[in-house]
Amino acid sequence: MHAQVWTYFPKESLPYVKRWFHKYSFDFVITPHRTSKYGDFRPIGKNGIPQISINESLNPYQFLITFTHELTHLIIWLRHKNSVKPHGPEWKNLFSEGLIYLLKKNIFPEDIKEDVYQYALNPTASSASSHVLFSALRKYNTDENKLLLKEIPINKKFKVNNKVFIVKRKLRTRYLCKEVFSGKEYYISGLAEVEIVDK
Repeated sequence: MHAQVWTYFPKESLPYVKRWFHKYSFDFVITPHRTSKYGDFRPIGKNGIPQISINESLNPYQFLITFTHELTHLIIWLRHKNSVKPHGPEWKNLFSEGLIYLLKKNIFPEDIKEDVYQYALNPTASSASSHVLFSALRKYNTDENKLLLKEIPINKKFKVNNKVFIVKRKLRTRYLCKEVFSGKEYYISGLAEVEIVDK
């Protein structure tokens, strides 16, 4: 594993993360920012073995939680293959155990420990769906120019993944947005981190 990979994780987590990398066989891919997901698990990746990918844009604590989420998918797949649901009770229980294990190792800062613990008691398919945890983790983002899509007014232009969009309409948790160049419409989560376009 290239040494640069370890810089994405909290330093305090490295003894435990490296142990997991040694124990399980998988390709690890760090990807550009994706608005649709933080991470991904594929039972069979490009090299014919399981693949875990994580967005490079995540702060270290988001990165660790997302990695633990995807590693749990790998472990459940190795145990059950496709005989259980991706985010079923087997996954939830094991992911919960993993987060609580990390909490006991004092990896997370004091001001987010309780939020991580509450999320660990009943984890969801995406940590972004837990608004309390999402807000707590966001305090550790280094890019202060990023806003959440839900913070941007209707008809305002914003940029994400090097594409420019206009906010058209708010739905329940997503926003209908039109890409300026192609005119195509997309549904984007209100929790997506975006950049305001002034002109």
